[in-house]
Amino acid sequence: MHSYLKTVGFSQITRRSEIKEIIRDVIASYDEKVCVENHPEGVFVQFSKNYGCDCGISVCGQYDESGEFHVEYYFPFFRGTGITSKEKVTVERHTDKESYAGACDDLRIGVTMIFYLQNLAEYMQEKYKGLKDPGDRPVTVSGLALRSRQLAPWHTASSSSSRRSLMPSRPLRIPTRIPSACCWIPTTSWRAVCPT
Repeated sequence: MHSYLKTVGFSQITRRSEIKEIIRDVIASYDEKVCVENHPEGVFVQFSKNYGCDCGISVCGQYDESGEFHVEYYFPFFRGTGITSKEKVTVERHTDKESYAGACDDLRIGVTMIFYLQNLAEYMQEKYKGLKDPGDRPVTVSGLALRSRQLAPWHTASSSSSRRSLMPSRPLRIPTRIPSACCWIPTTSWRAVCPT
């Protein structure tokens, strides 16, 4: 089971039969379906279903010659907003499955960001059509975290005595671990569907 299912609202899932039921639900009543028909190994499909505002589960797999869908893998997602970086993105395929990792050197923060592509089927469509380099698009990065911690910045207040008292200002809640950020290219192609 994917360890980040609880980040998109599935904290009570403990058995494989429950996740298989969710995967069947995503395939049967998807919000978005992207097919890559000119894939070298057949028709590759990515089904996505929102289970909350901008978050849900994507299921990826292939149709065989008889039209039966075979699930390769699934992952929870969160769709961010706004452009995170406009730097050139290098995209590489993972060896064990039909998924892609992106990397870009963002000079503003001084680190190389490495992430999974969330919209891999759209990337594959552009790649197989031979369109211009898909890595020249803006990137929106989002992340999922299993835990968070409250960090309280402390301010010192001087007093008449030699003792200093420490007073906390408002606490900040930030994630302690963001295992893999996700990105999609182009950022304008996704539609956020939020329940009212």
